[in-house]
Amino acid sequence: VKKENIIDIKAQISKEEAALKRTRDVRKKFAEEIALAQKQVGLSQKLLNSSEKS
Repeated sequence: VKKENIIDIKAQISKEEAALKRTRDVRKKFAEEIALAQKQVGLSQKLLNSSEKS
């Protein structure tokens, strides 16, 4: 294996690791936004239920 090939492989690995990290960051952000939306829906349903009772 030539030294240039090793350098190319290392560069490819670090590129892929960076892409994976970006994917994880995006997923985490979506998960946080979904959790927030679910909380808001839960609050809306509580408000609806309490207004229906009165």
